[in-house]
Amino acid sequence: MIKPNFFFIGAPKCGTTSIAFQISQHPNIFISDPKEPHFFEKEIPRGINSLKVYESLFSKAKKHHIIVGEASTGYLYSQTAVPEILKYSTNAKFLVSIRNPYEMAISLHGQALRGGYENQNNFNIAWKLQKNRRMGLNIPKRCPSHLMLLYENRCALGDQIEKLYQLVSPDKVCIVLFDDLKENPVKFYEKIYDFLDVPCFEASSFPVLNVSSRIRLKFVTDAIKFLGKQKRNFGIYKSFGIAKRVASAVSTQKLEKPIIKNDVLKDMYDKFMPQIEKLERIFSRSLVAWKHFPFQGCPENQEKC
Repeated sequence: MIKPNFFFIGAPKCGTTSIAFQISQHPNIFISDPKEPHFFEKEIPRGINSLKVYESLFSKAKKHHIIVGEASTGYLYSQTAVPEILKYSTNAKFLVSIRNPYEMAISLHGQALRGGYENQNNFNIAWKLQKNRRMGLNIPKRCPSHLMLLYENRCALGDQIEKLYQLVSPDKVCIVLFDDLKENPVKFYEKIYDFLDVPCFEASSFPVLNVSSRIRLKFVTDAIKFLGKQKRNFGIYKSFGIAKRVASAVSTQKLEKPIIKNDVLKDMYDKFMPQIEKLERIFSRSLVAWKHFPFQGCPENQEKC
């Protein structure tokens, strides 16, 4: 049996679906299907919880697959995942993709709406609800854990990367920036292949997958979640892409950029600025572009927006 030696641990909404797909096309890299088994993430009840089932995801890996892994993007946020991975695979390599935390928070909120575990359409209100949700209040029934609704904590990338480096040797970690993928995808993937010690793989295209959108019909979200649960109850974990095709058919093309109220914008600035500055110190790299909110906030004379 070939055990995984590579873990793409996050962060969510940082191009991870596109990156995982792209590297899985490399002849020496095997990525599990589903790509996110969530096996080592114990805080949130989702995914696979059987070691036998988990290891079966890699049964089709062959000897020519130098890198065998998975891409559960909740592992970076998890308190338990990385220590458990290190017990299971002592020489594991870790890939992390990060992005501007402002963009990430808003994208996570959109994903939560799409997944049916967030019931507050207005990002401003959802952000303000975090205090109550930390205490277990205002949690939608379909949300498996309040941890998924703490957008500030999920986007605390500086703290998460710092914790990762405390557990894992730097030579076993590769951090990539979503900005670099958009700017120069060839160079971006060359860095990853060099880290994984596999030959560079020339791609003819770099498809963008999992673009943020919103399902217009609530019953479709409920049906997709129900069918997914039933499939797992029958021990079927492989993705057939049916749910994605149905969701795509009833989704808007793209989420509109929300208008952030001034008080929420200030709170986000206060919370995210220390995280960005910590990342700058860790990487010895300027992230000045991240220090400005990427979307248009409320005009000064439009406090009621």
